[in-house]
Amino acid sequence: MGIGDIISGISDFFLRGSHDSGDSYLSSYLASSIATSKKQRSKRKKNSSATSSKKQYTPPVKKEQPLQPLWQKPENYDPKAWQLIVNCLKQVKLNRAESAVEKLQKQYSYKTHRELARILIVKKSFAIANVALDSRDPGAFADKSAKEIIEGMETVQIPRIVSFSAEMIYQIALIYGLPFRYLNWKVEVISVFYAALLGDVAAQHGIDWLKFGTSPEKTISSEIKALMIYAIGETACLFYEEIYSHDFNSFKKANAFSKISRQAQNYLRPFNSGAKIKKMVSKEIEKAFPIEYHKLCDLLEAKSWKEADRETFDIFLKLMSRKKLKLCEAVLLTNVKISPTVWISKVDYEDLEILNNIWIKNSDGQFGFAIQSQIYMQTQSLECFYQGVGWKINSELKSYDQLTFDIDSPKGHLPGFWLYPDFPIEPDNTIADWLTVFLKYVSSLSVKVMEIDDAEPTIVNSSEQSPDVNSDD
Repeated sequence: MGIGDIISGISDFFLRGSHDSGDSYLSSYLASSIATSKKQRSKRKKNSSATSSKKQYTPPVKKEQPLQPLWQKPENYDPKAWQLIVNCLKQVKLNRAESAVEKLQKQYSYKTHRELARILIVKKSFAIANVALDSRDPGAFADKSAKEIIEGMETVQIPRIVSFSAEMIYQIALIYGLPFRYLNWKVEVISVFYAALLGDVAAQHGIDWLKFGTSPEKTISSEIKALMIYAIGETACLFYEEIYSHDFNSFKKANAFSKISRQAQNYLRPFNSGAKIKKMVSKEIEKAFPIEYHKLCDLLEAKSWKEADRETFDIFLKLMSRKKLKLCEAVLLTNVKISPTVWISKVDYEDLEILNNIWIKNSDGQFGFAIQSQIYMQTQSLECFYQGVGWKINSELKSYDQLTFDIDSPKGHLPGFWLYPDFPIEPDNTIADWLTVFLKYVSSLSVKVMEIDDAEPTIVNSSEQSPDVNSDD
């Protein structure tokens, strides 16, 4: 049975039973629904016999597949599992959910619906697993965070996952523009659960509690629990993107639900091992919390040169700390000696290009990595470079506070964070060692003034591309 066959009965239950509660109502409703269905089938059969004798030709008309009541096919789900979802829906704290969405939208006002939803899903996975989220740079050390989330899932029970996920689906609906406490939100939450978890691929991966129920003897691995959260979140995004894009009536178009269900199962397909699930969680964390450049853009547009230089320094350290070798952690925590060549080579060139373009754009070509590299490469002499960019005074290298944070300073004077006292340089290295490597490394950066939009990182829509679980990087 497709997901489209599931919805009508759920809708009737919530719309008719909104003022009743308890198993007695549910049982009586199920019985009356089945009895009514039998009468309707009998009536249709009589009408069909009466009209068949006339032998009137009716041309075939393609129509949407009608939605059949869920209650007529109880073999497709476990009633207790379904009732668990219904009970968890009653526990959703709507005020808290709505406030969290408003806060998220205010904090990330520049992000798309999908990007906001991704942040929400990742935060929910942290919360369900009782893992603290790094407030300074949540995307740092994503592998470590993914491991902690999966370990935290070990003691998490299905009702907790269902409760948090139900709230998450409602919040994703709000992110995509649906009004607070709109009529059909409970029905849609159940629809998302079925599309995500009541499919062949889900069952193959061990997510079958919705179909066969749960029992104390049956254990679900911590990796599968984590996968369930991300699958439900992904399905909710697909569901509300379909509504947002096509404005379809979610209870009349069975084909739309079948499409969403197929997409949800395709999302699950690659994650058939614990290692792949862990890698998926890590990548989702990195995508939810990428390096942000908007604050730097705002500072440079405001001509706050010193604050922009410090922000560039923070971004540069984040870029280094996010690589697989975790070089910042190695240097700052374990005192492992890392050469400047190894360290700098781990910074993605694309990110350096973004930083460079933002500086060049907002300084009219006065400042930027490419400008500094061009000055150095003319002589490949650091002494000449220091003199050229104005970093020396009386033959001595200036301190960071002695730099001139002004547009009238010498060309290439900024960024100057290399002179910042907290820059993590080993005693065996000098600023000269670092600059020599870096200025050569960025020598192919363009000095052309580019539009800021060209310098913005591209966020891949996860509905178009699943995380690359087969890559080692």
